[in-house]
Amino acid sequence: MTQQLHLFDTHKFNTHQDWLGWMHDSLALPKLNDDSPVVIDLFAGCGGLALGFEALGFRTKGYEMKPVA
Repeated sequence: MTQQLHLFDTHKFNTHQDWLGWMHDSLALPKLNDDSPVVIDLFAGCGGLALGFEALGFRTKGYEMKPVA
């Protein structure tokens, strides 16, 4: 079951570790099968597009020519 995140929910964290735990539990990527379709992300940059595809169950391969991108 996928948990839907709401941008305007307020969360209070006592420690950085609490925040990291919430991030890990709330934003975990799904387990991908070896036979999942592959998306090639050209000009990948920081990989935001790839994260969206992975959240939907695709495997991704990213390529970026600029090391600082």
